[in-house]
Amino acid sequence: MQIPGVVGVAQGLLNEKPCIIVYVVEKTSEINQKIPRQLSNFPVDIIESGEIRALPKLGL
Repeated sequence: MQIPGVVGVAQGLLNEKPCIIVYVVEKTSEINQKIPRQLSNFPVDIIESGEIRALPKLGL
């Protein structure tokens, strides 16, 4: 998805049924309107995760 504020997608469960999870930096009414409620007959669950950043590589 190329929607500003979306930082990831995954498959998961919503009410014990398969769904698409969309991770967003901040859950707002604006982003809720931009993300569809269903994709390919699967419900969409929007989860506020904040920014996702890679951790620095640690020398082991």
